[in-house]
Amino acid sequence: MATVSVPFEIQRVTLGAGAPQTPVLPPMTCQSCTVGNATAGDLRIITDVGGAGYLLVASGFERVIWLPQVQSGLFRKDMIAFWLQADQAGTVILTWA
Repeated sequence: MATVSVPFEIQRVTLGAGAPQTPVLPPMTCQSCTVGNATAGDLRIITDVGGAGYLLVASGFERVIWLPQVQSGLFRKDMIAFWLQADQAGTVILTWA
């Protein structure tokens, strides 16, 4: 019986309080990223360089961003996937799969 596992990689990103948007580059081409907010305040996951489109993740919570393989909707290695901005300094944990 063959054993198969899903490749994944975990990154820890340190953000400063109120710092400018930090671009996030995937370490590999993948279809999902779990964003865990380990800061003391809200975290913005920003979808455009202007900062108008964003999702808030409260401290201690996480959000799974899943891009199905329809029409090449994948996170591409070394291409900006999204931007992060934190209200309070701290760490964000990214799990790529």
